[in-house]
Amino acid sequence: MYPLGVLKRRIDLATLLELRFEGSNGSQVFTDSSVYKRSVTVGSGTPTLTTTSPLSGTSSLLLGTNGTITTPDFTTPVQTNGTRLNTIEFRIQIALTDIAFNEAQGVFVKGYSFSLAFDYSHQCILTRNASGTGGVLKVWLNISTIARPFAFVSIAIPDISANNHIAFVRTTNYFLGYLNGIQVGNLYAIDYTANTLAIEIGASLYNWDTATQTTKFKGLLDNFKLSNVDRYPTNFTPPT
Repeated sequence: MYPLGVLKRRIDLATLLELRFEGSNGSQVFTDSSVYKRSVTVGSGTPTLTTTSPLSGTSSLLLGTNGTITTPDFTTPVQTNGTRLNTIEFRIQIALTDIAFNEAQGVFVKGYSFSLAFDYSHQCILTRNASGTGGVLKVWLNISTIARPFAFVSIAIPDISANNHIAFVRTTNYFLGYLNGIQVGNLYAIDYTANTLAIEIGASLYNWDTATQTTKFKGLLDNFKLSNVDRYPTNFTPPT
């Protein structure tokens, strides 16, 4: 017999990865709260949890100057159409002193492989504007060769030094971008191949806008969550 609470508990198989970045200050233990309990390890540098002004909960991920973290291949759950990333969401913040005007920083990439250097299904870059506190967060999709990316969705952020919630959501006919729960961008009729290669957070990426390599993201991330369902088909109140 199972306890009644266990029987009533919903098992969320749609969340493929959930990094809440909760822990003690300075810790390098990063726990996946999804049912898949994926391993999350330090890729480079000294990424740590920080309890100073967290974006959510009691701590957030601080990548620092060269910090990256990685997850293993997404081989589960097995689906006939691959393991889709239908919703990508996270909280993000960077001090204006950590990103120069016009500087581009790589936030994350899925499917990066040194043997197939431009084979990935998603890459995310934050670029600061030429002046002011604003910037643009862009997700490129379906990059299979160095020739060109398949498509992108961008979100204009008025203040990148604020605590912003970001969501990219694939619906039937659109790939939507949300800033703090409000739809601000879309790409019509987009589909993409979600390969099973690993995710790297804080990666140095190829910037298709400038044909140059980005630096690594130096700010804070929190509540990094990937799902194979469309969680936000309309405007919503961001989770805290």
